[in-house]
Amino acid sequence: MTRFGFGVDGTIVAVPTSGASYNLTGLDATRRRIGLANTDDGAIIVGWFIKGGSGALSELSVNGTEATEVELVTGLGKPVGVAVVGDRLLVNDQNSGNILEYSLKAVRTIPATLSDGKVLATFTTLDGIDLMTADSNGTLYFGGSCGSLFALDSAGKVSVLASGWPALRGVAVDNAHRRFFVAATAADTQSTPSVRIVPLD
Repeated sequence: MTRFGFGVDGTIVAVPTSGASYNLTGLDATRRRIGLANTDDGAIIVGWFIKGGSGALSELSVNGTEATEVELVTGLGKPVGVAVVGDRLLVNDQNSGNILEYSLKAVRTIPATLSDGKVLATFTTLDGIDLMTADSNGTLYFGGSCGSLFALDSAGKVSVLASGWPALRGVAVDNAHRRFFVAATAADTQSTPSVRIVPLD
């Protein structure tokens, strides 16, 4: 999982199946890390940004407790949500509201910039799109600070699956049981954050 770090101690946290979690060393701690995704070949893609600067997608290499990273896509604003579906490398940029697609194979060969991405959809700053995931069919799911839960299918169609909720942060898909889990913030100081279960079908 990512450790945001607030420009001081951003990193990746390893959570083994047994034993205590630990921070990976060797990464630039000024990078504010948010989105994280795995590729089919087991690699890790992470989205990060520097406050007052720009953001990027990097591929991590991990050796024991130490990690290094290579930038794959640069020039992004605030890349929050990251997903990988086969060769499709997908990112949502919270600053621009754009959801962008790149070829993973291509950016591993020659790193790309913001302008090289294919824009799949654009949202407003009020939507506040956040962390993103994908199901086995390539449909993307993500929430936003507007309290809506969105889906974007591989044909580019956007659907609103739910609305009127508190701000939504994370979404995780359970393909085996055809459902996903949505992390919602507290609506006010008198309530608590929640995780909501939503059927996929």
